[in-house]
Amino acid sequence: MDNPTNINFYCLSGLGADGRLFAEFKPDFGKVINLNYFDPINKDETLAAYAKRLAKYIDDAHPFILVGISLGGILATEIARIKQPKAIIYLSTIKSSQEKTGIFDLIKRLKIPYIFTFKRIQKFIGFVKWYFNSKEEYLLFKDMLRKTSPLFGQWAMLQTIKWEGNQANAPFIHINGKMDELFPVAAGNGVYLVPDKRHDMTLNSWPILNPIINKWLKELNLISLKDDK
Repeated sequence: MDNPTNINFYCLSGLGADGRLFAEFKPDFGKVINLNYFDPINKDETLAAYAKRLAKYIDDAHPFILVGISLGGILATEIARIKQPKAIIYLSTIKSSQEKTGIFDLIKRLKIPYIFTFKRIQKFIGFVKWYFNSKEEYLLFKDMLRKTSPLFGQWAMLQTIKWEGNQANAPFIHINGKMDELFPVAAGNGVYLVPDKRHDMTLNSWPILNPIINKWLKELNLISLKDDK
């Protein structure tokens, strides 16, 4: 295509990660832009309030799509109440608090974020080295985790557990690993489940994800979308 659409893809990473998660995200058109996180105003700032501040970095003079991984998917839902995305791409996440499972109740009841604080997770990340598929993946995640603000990390853990939000009114595609440990959403919930993939899917599965996403984008007929200005 000689004149690709000028849609911007605003990407929101997961907790403890950064824009490097999207290094292999390759939409067939448009520009990929990472939205960087910053510290909350205080420990009680809600995800909705935080999303309102984050949304200021989105240029809605141009059409845009939100892409959210894990925590980023939740923030994408909240941003979509403030801005008007053409669509949302959800990866390894949930679209609403109704999709939370009993895992969240257990985490809350056992007060796990107060025991395994974000600072402790950063310090002892080596204990879960076995979880990663390769040394390269482990080192990448370790570096992203250690560069995450502890204040932001602890706040995000607690606010994600507290989050109560409904699904945004926007076209979407929702892709999760079938073995996702944190968000084991049901197959009948409008979710495309990738076999044999876990919550860390976006560290190693873009060759699978890109074709699915690009096929969906073509079906949305966004290829020919022009600047709204």
